[in-house]
Amino acid sequence: MSAIRKDYYRTLGVIETADPAVIRAAYKVMIGIYHPDKYIGDKNEAVKKAKEINEAFSVLSDTEKRKAYDEKLKKEKARYEPEANQESDDVRRSQGKAVKSRRLAVFLSICLGGLGAGRFYLGFWKLGVAQVVATVGTLGFAIVWGVLEGILMLMHRIDRDAQNRPLK
Repeated sequence: MSAIRKDYYRTLGVIETADPAVIRAAYKVMIGIYHPDKYIGDKNEAVKKAKEINEAFSVLSDTEKRKAYDEKLKKEKARYEPEANQESDDVRRSQGKAVKSRRLAVFLSICLGGLGAGRFYLGFWKLGVAQVVATVGTLGFAIVWGVLEGILMLMHRIDRDAQNRPLK
């Protein structure tokens, strides 16, 4: 048995906190795509999909029906997905607990700064790649970038990782 039989939000392609205007716009787009008179593919598939879209819109556009549906959806998710009720590790970690070591980040930035090691360690992958490219492109002179970041970390100017968690 599947966890949730009908996910109207997924049918319309919207998130669960979507405004009525967004739901209405998504409905118009989806029904425009799957309208049986306009659909290029199999007409039976279009009729089936159009019925699903109309059913989803009729529930989500009515505030009382939507509230009842949200409660039902929440109960089904809690029943079949127990981890949905538990806080994720990332949420627990981000509530003020330090996860990454400032000393290690400083060491990596100063010693291996040109390779973006400090940024990779803190989770800033794009900046780490940019440091590697800059170092290769400038024949090693961009190592200064990593050394400066290490100094900024020592001075507590850079004090958070990519998930906005404080460094310890």
